[in-house]
Amino acid sequence: MDSDHDWKSPKFQAALSTMVKNAGDRLTDDGSNYADWEYRVKRLIETVTGRDNYLDDETTYARDPRGDRIVFSIIDLSVPTDVGRRLSGSARSAMATIRAMFFFPSRSAHITTWKEALDIKLTDGMDIGTYLRRVEAKVLDLDRAGFAWSKDGVLGALYQLGLGSGYVNVSTILNAQLRAHPDRPVSAREVEEAIRAESQERVSNTGTADLPTFGTLDLNATTTAAPGRSHTLSRGTYRP
Repeated sequence: MDSDHDWKSPKFQAALSTMVKNAGDRLTDDGSNYADWEYRVKRLIETVTGRDNYLDDETTYARDPRGDRIVFSIIDLSVPTDVGRRLSGSARSAMATIRAMFFFPSRSAHITTWKEALDIKLTDGMDIGTYLRRVEAKVLDLDRAGFAWSKDGVLGALYQLGLGSGYVNVSTILNAQLRAHPDRPVSAREVEEAIRAESQERVSNTGTADLPTFGTLDLNATTTAAPGRSHTLSRGTYRP
Protein backbone atom coordinates (compact mmCIF):
# COMPACT_ATOMS: atom_id res chain seq x y z
CA MET A 1 0.00 0.00 0.00
CA ASP A 2 1.22 3.50 -0.82
CA SER A 3 2.12 5.70 2.11
CA ASP A 4 2.90 9.36 2.45
CA HIS A 5 6.56 8.46 2.90
CA ASP A 6 6.78 6.21 -0.18
CA TRP A 7 8.62 8.04 -2.96
CA LYS A 8 6.60 6.11 -5.51
CA SER A 9 3.24 7.11 -4.05
CA PRO A 10 0.84 9.42 -5.96
CA LYS A 11 1.05 12.02 -3.17
CA PHE A 12 4.84 12.15 -3.41
CA GLN A 13 4.73 12.41 -7.19
CA ALA A 14 2.23 15.26 -6.98
CA ALA A 15 4.75 17.25 -4.93
CA LEU A 16 7.69 16.35 -7.18
CA SER A 17 7.71 19.57 -9.20
CA THR A 18 7.93 21.75 -6.09
CA MET A 19 10.58 19.49 -4.59
CA VAL A 20 12.77 19.75 -7.70
CA LYS A 21 12.32 23.51 -7.82
CA ASN A 22 13.40 23.87 -4.19
CA ALA A 23 16.41 21.57 -4.60
CA GLY A 24 18.40 24.04 -6.68
CA ASP A 25 18.61 26.04 -9.88
CA ARG A 26 17.40 24.53 -13.14
CA LEU A 27 19.91 23.81 -15.86
CA THR A 28 20.43 26.98 -17.90
CA ASP A 29 19.68 27.07 -21.62
CA ASP A 30 23.38 27.17 -22.48
CA GLY A 31 24.39 24.62 -19.83
CA SER A 32 26.80 27.07 -18.21
CA ASN A 33 25.85 25.79 -14.74
CA TYR A 34 26.05 22.13 -15.74
CA ALA A 35 28.49 21.04 -13.02
CA ASP A 36 26.44 22.56 -10.20
CA TRP A 37 23.20 21.30 -11.72
CA GLU A 38 24.50 17.74 -12.03
CA TYR A 39 25.66 17.74 -8.41
CA ARG A 40 22.30 19.00 -7.14
CA VAL A 41 20.10 16.71 -9.21
CA LYS A 42 22.18 13.63 -8.34
CA ARG A 43 22.03 14.52 -4.66
CA LEU A 44 18.24 14.91 -4.90
CA ILE A 45 17.92 11.54 -6.65
CA GLU A 46 20.01 9.84 -3.96
CA THR A 47 17.93 11.48 -1.21
CA VAL A 48 14.62 10.49 -2.82
CA THR A 49 15.56 6.90 -3.68
CA GLY A 50 17.78 6.24 -0.68
CA ARG A 51 20.44 4.84 -3.02
CA ASP A 52 23.93 6.15 -3.67
CA ASN A 53 25.01 6.44 -7.31
CA TYR A 54 21.53 5.53 -8.53
CA LEU A 55 22.32 6.52 -12.10
CA ASP A 56 25.40 4.28 -12.30
CA ASP A 57 23.30 1.10 -12.25
CA GLU A 58 22.49 -0.05 -15.80
CA THR A 59 19.89 -2.58 -14.63
CA THR A 60 17.61 -0.21 -12.70
CA TYR A 61 15.35 0.58 -15.65
CA ALA A 62 14.60 -3.11 -16.24
CA ARG A 63 14.28 -4.03 -12.56
CA ASP A 64 12.20 -1.06 -11.43
CA PRO A 65 10.60 0.77 -14.38
CA ARG A 66 8.13 2.60 -12.15
CA GLY A 67 10.83 4.03 -9.93
CA ASP A 68 13.02 4.85 -12.91
CA ARG A 69 10.23 6.89 -14.49
CA ILE A 70 10.00 8.98 -11.33
CA VAL A 71 13.75 9.60 -11.39
CA PHE A 72 13.41 10.43 -15.10
CA SER A 73 10.78 13.02 -14.13
CA ILE A 74 13.14 14.58 -11.58
CA ILE A 75 15.70 15.10 -14.34
CA ASP A 76 13.11 16.31 -16.86
CA LEU A 77 11.64 18.85 -14.42
CA SER A 78 15.08 20.34 -13.77
CA VAL A 79 15.98 21.19 -17.38
CA PRO A 80 14.68 23.64 -20.00
CA THR A 81 11.84 22.45 -22.23
CA ASP A 82 14.05 22.31 -25.33
CA VAL A 83 16.44 19.97 -23.52
CA GLY A 84 13.57 17.90 -22.13
CA ARG A 85 12.28 17.23 -25.65
CA ARG A 86 15.51 15.35 -26.42
CA LEU A 87 15.21 13.01 -23.46
CA SER A 88 13.87 9.47 -23.75
CA GLY A 89 14.34 6.00 -22.37
CA SER A 90 15.72 5.49 -18.88
CA ALA A 91 16.77 8.08 -16.33
CA ARG A 92 20.34 6.99 -16.91
CA SER A 93 20.11 7.56 -20.67
CA ALA A 94 18.46 10.95 -20.06
CA MET A 95 21.38 12.03 -17.91
CA ALA A 96 23.82 10.74 -20.54
CA THR A 97 22.06 12.80 -23.22
CA ILE A 98 22.32 15.99 -21.16
CA ARG A 99 25.94 15.28 -20.30
CA ALA A 100 26.80 14.86 -23.97
CA MET A 101 25.16 18.20 -24.73
CA PHE A 102 26.84 20.33 -22.09
CA PHE A 103 29.73 18.55 -20.42
CA PHE A 104 33.23 19.15 -21.75
CA PRO A 105 36.14 17.39 -20.04
CA SER A 106 38.74 19.68 -18.52
CA ARG A 107 42.39 18.70 -18.36
CA SER A 108 42.89 21.33 -15.66
CA ALA A 109 40.20 19.62 -13.57
CA HIS A 110 41.81 16.22 -14.17
CA ILE A 111 45.21 17.34 -12.91
CA THR A 112 43.75 19.22 -9.95
CA THR A 113 41.85 16.12 -8.87
CA TRP A 114 44.95 13.95 -9.34
CA LYS A 115 46.91 16.29 -7.06
CA GLU A 116 44.13 16.23 -4.47
CA ALA A 117 44.14 12.43 -4.55
CA LEU A 118 47.91 12.25 -4.10
CA ASP A 119 47.71 14.70 -1.20
CA ILE A 120 45.43 12.38 0.80
CA LYS A 121 47.44 10.80 3.61
CA LEU A 122 46.60 8.28 6.30
CA THR A 123 47.50 10.24 9.40
CA ASP A 124 47.79 9.04 12.97
CA GLY A 125 44.37 8.65 14.50
CA MET A 126 42.53 8.73 11.16
CA ASP A 127 39.96 6.02 10.61
CA ILE A 128 41.21 3.68 7.88
CA GLY A 129 37.75 3.48 6.35
CA THR A 130 37.61 7.28 6.09
CA TYR A 131 41.00 7.33 4.39
CA LEU A 132 40.02 4.66 1.86
CA ARG A 133 36.70 6.38 1.07
CA ARG A 134 38.48 9.70 0.43
CA VAL A 135 40.82 8.07 -2.06
CA GLU A 136 37.96 6.22 -3.71
CA ALA A 137 35.94 9.45 -3.95
CA LYS A 138 38.75 11.13 -5.90
CA VAL A 139 38.97 8.20 -8.29
CA LEU A 140 35.21 8.46 -8.85
CA ASP A 141 35.59 12.21 -9.42
CA LEU A 142 38.19 11.50 -12.11
CA ASP A 143 35.93 8.90 -13.66
CA ARG A 144 32.97 11.27 -13.78
CA ALA A 145 35.19 14.01 -15.22
CA GLY A 146 35.99 11.80 -18.20
CA PHE A 147 39.57 10.82 -17.36
CA ALA A 148 40.74 7.90 -19.51
CA TRP A 149 41.85 4.99 -17.31
CA SER A 150 44.55 3.37 -19.41
CA LYS A 151 48.32 2.97 -19.24
CA ASP A 152 48.70 5.79 -21.75
CA GLY A 153 46.25 8.02 -19.89
CA VAL A 154 47.98 7.55 -16.54
CA LEU A 155 51.40 8.10 -18.15
CA GLY A 156 50.22 11.41 -19.60
CA ALA A 157 48.88 12.49 -16.20
CA LEU A 158 52.20 11.64 -14.54
CA TYR A 159 54.05 13.66 -17.19
CA GLN A 160 51.90 16.64 -16.33
CA LEU A 161 51.89 16.22 -12.56
CA GLY A 162 55.64 16.79 -12.42
CA LEU A 163 55.50 20.19 -14.14
CA GLY A 164 56.32 23.39 -12.29
CA SER A 165 53.99 26.35 -12.00
CA GLY A 166 55.56 27.96 -15.08
CA TYR A 167 53.96 25.40 -17.40
CA VAL A 168 50.38 26.66 -17.05
CA ASN A 169 49.87 26.76 -20.81
CA VAL A 170 50.16 22.98 -21.06
CA SER A 171 46.71 22.58 -19.51
CA THR A 172 45.39 25.41 -21.69
CA ILE A 173 46.54 23.57 -24.83
CA LEU A 174 45.08 20.27 -23.69
CA ASN A 175 41.81 21.90 -22.57
CA ALA A 176 41.39 23.22 -26.12
CA GLN A 177 41.99 19.76 -27.56
CA LEU A 178 39.41 18.22 -25.24
CA ARG A 179 36.93 20.95 -26.09
CA ALA A 180 37.35 20.21 -29.79
CA HIS A 181 37.28 16.43 -29.34
CA PRO A 182 35.52 15.63 -26.03
CA ASP A 183 35.23 11.93 -26.87
CA ARG A 184 38.95 11.47 -27.56
CA PRO A 185 41.14 11.01 -24.46
CA VAL A 186 44.34 13.01 -24.09
CA SER A 187 47.30 10.79 -24.98
CA ALA A 188 50.72 10.76 -23.36
CA ARG A 189 52.15 11.83 -26.71
CA GLU A 190 49.92 14.92 -26.77
CA VAL A 191 51.01 15.83 -23.25
CA GLU A 192 54.66 15.45 -24.26
CA GLU A 193 54.16 17.65 -27.32
CA ALA A 194 52.41 20.32 -25.22
CA ILE A 195 55.27 20.29 -22.70
CA ARG A 196 57.89 20.60 -25.44
CA ALA A 197 55.95 23.42 -27.11
CA GLU A 198 55.68 25.31 -23.82
CA SER A 199 59.38 24.79 -23.11
CA GLN A 200 60.28 26.14 -26.55
CA GLU A 201 58.03 29.14 -25.97
CA ARG A 202 59.80 29.88 -22.71
CA VAL A 203 63.17 29.72 -24.48
CA SER A 204 61.92 32.13 -27.14
CA ASN A 205 60.61 34.58 -24.55
CA THR A 206 63.56 34.50 -22.17
CA GLY A 207 66.42 33.58 -24.45
CA THR A 208 67.49 30.84 -22.08
CA ALA A 209 66.59 27.21 -21.80
CA ASP A 210 65.68 25.47 -18.59
CA LEU A 211 68.72 24.77 -16.44
CA PRO A 212 69.90 21.14 -16.60
CA THR A 213 69.58 18.98 -13.55
CA PHE A 214 72.61 17.40 -11.92
CA GLY A 215 71.62 14.10 -13.47
CA THR A 216 72.26 15.53 -16.94
CA LEU A 217 75.68 17.02 -16.18
CA ASP A 218 78.90 15.17 -17.06
CA LEU A 219 81.37 16.41 -14.46
CA ASN A 220 84.20 14.54 -16.15
CA ALA A 221 83.75 16.27 -19.47
CA THR A 222 86.56 18.59 -20.62
CA THR A 223 85.49 22.19 -21.22
CA THR A 224 86.98 23.94 -24.20
CA ALA A 225 87.37 27.65 -23.76
CA ALA A 226 87.33 30.21 -26.53
CA PRO A 227 90.80 31.09 -27.88
CA GLY A 228 92.54 33.89 -26.01
CA ARG A 229 90.03 33.99 -23.16
CA SER A 230 91.56 33.88 -19.71
CA HIS A 231 89.90 32.20 -16.76
CA THR A 232 90.55 33.97 -13.48
CA LEU A 233 91.01 31.66 -10.52
CA SER A 234 91.63 32.35 -6.87
CA ARG A 235 95.14 33.72 -6.41
CA GLY A 236 96.16 33.22 -10.00
CA THR A 237 95.26 33.10 -13.64
CA TYR A 238 94.94 30.05 -15.81
CA ARG A 239 95.37 30.49 -19.56
CA PRO A 240 94.89 27.51 -21.89
